[in-house]
Amino acid sequence: MVVLSGARCEEYNRSVGGVEDSAHLPHAITGQCRAVDILVRSSSARFTLINLGLKLGITRFGLATTFLHMDVAWDLPGHVMFNY
Repeated sequence: MVVLSGARCEEYNRSVGGVEDSAHLPHAITGQCRAVDILVRSSSARFTLINLGLKLGITRFGLATTFLHMDVAWDLPGHVMFNY
């Protein structure tokens, strides 16, 4: 598994086009990063990661051609799957 992005500082988040309330940024209260982007090389790998994420309680998934975003940002709308 190749992690493309995890915790980010605000400057780096802006440079990669991340949103202001990105789950990749440390949470204001807990200081924890709540997101990860993982390289996916095939649709079957994406499917496997989504299934594992659901079993582990991941509530937010972002689908891109080359990566899968997963996060547990409880302060953002949950149980969603979105496209990049």
